Amino acid sequence: MYAIGVLALALASTACDPEFGEVEIFTLDGSEGSRATSRSFEVPAGGVVVFEAIPRSAGASDYNGLERFELRTTSLDVAEVRRAVLRDTWVINGVRPGSAVIQVRINGETQTTIPVEVLEVAQ
Repeated sequence: MYAIGVLALALASTACDPEFGEVEIFTLDGSEGSRATSRSFEVPAGGVVVFEAIPRSAGASDYNGLERFELRTTSLDVAEVRRAVLRDTWVINGVRPGSAVIQVRINGETQTTIPVEVLEVAQ
């Protein structure tokens, strides 16, 4: 009987997990020529873009903040992404001109990707 109760509780908790819908991106600051949206990022080589990233669910139940939300780059030699001090705030550094992809991950699983273009700076 105890095992059935634990199983029912486990199934109920996973059934209530929100389904990923999108990530909202709000540009806060950055180098001249930088841009951040939920569809793409642009940052000059040697520059940064500072933005807020908030995951949103597709259904009625939203994320409660206990999930492990992270952004990762696929090409550290082109662009670096890291969490800033403020909640939900992130920074992308343009390392060198080229293309990369930012993975939007929740609880270790990639939910979507956002392309990053690091632009060459005119001298």
